[in-house]
Amino acid sequence: MCTTTDEKTRTIDELLALDTYQGMLDAEIDSILKYKIEHALADRERLARVAMEIELTEQLIEDNTRSAQRAHDMLQSIVEAEFPTVKPVEPKRFEPRSLEV
Repeated sequence: MCTTTDEKTRTIDELLALDTYQGMLDAEIDSILKYKIEHALADRERLARVAMEIELTEQLIEDNTRSAQRAHDMLQSIVEAEFPTVKPVEPKRFEPRSLEV
């Protein structure tokens, strides 16, 4: 493809929609490569942030579980001290059922 300065510059969307690099100018190929590199770097940064958020959330869940267990143990010791004839019981856990048909 022979290009002159009169020809319209194609947008990145137009270039990405093409099936081949054949017929593109070097500048157009460079712009596609730059676009793909920028998006790959942005994706990597997003994945790193998501991984950090998951790790933080898992830590918070673990901390809350330990805190809840300590509160349960404390309450259980109070019940045992106040009502020595009442047997301590473990709380029942709610497990959601699948709604699949």
